[in-house]
Amino acid sequence: MSALLKRAVDLQMVTPRHSRTLWMQLSSAGYKSREPSELDLPKEPPTLLKEIINTYVNDMGYKTKELATMLHLFENEIQDLYFDKFDNAEQLIKEAEDIIKSSEILKIT
Repeated sequence: MSALLKRAVDLQMVTPRHSRTLWMQLSSAGYKSREPSELDLPKEPPTLLKEIINTYVNDMGYKTKELATMLHLFENEIQDLYFDKFDNAEQLIKEAEDIIKSSEILKIT
């Protein structure tokens, strides 16, 4: 809004007196420092990086551990940042089976 008012002043589309009034209204509404949140554009979720990661995993056969090493991240960070919860379903099933097996071993002994 400030930019529009400034441009209107530069083009002499508003009088100096009306310009002062408008600047005061902008200031009193707090719009000189932050415009209304209703005017904010929605944040776009990043898609390109996820596509690149998926290409490395699906087409090139990289494992999460290898990606983590290349990106200097932990494996769980790779999972949280770049994969949907269902992208790693096979790995989650294997981990669950391992937990079940280890708990069964503990029950037997």
